[in-house]
Amino acid sequence: MLIHGRDDRVVSFETSLYLLANVPNSRLVLLNRCGHWAMIEHPEEFNCLVGDFIANA
Repeated sequence: MLIHGRDDRVVSFETSLYLLANVPNSRLVLLNRCGHWAMIEHPEEFNCLVGDFIANA
């Protein structure tokens, strides 16, 4: 599971796309109005995404 903030200045979106293309069974979620710290900037959404991913793995 890849969670990428649209406003991330640390990791480029292209890097997340590369990982998505090269990690088998991966999934990418892009969060709007979010920088590098998705788990801090959007904790409820982040926890929901991770919880759903683990439950359905």
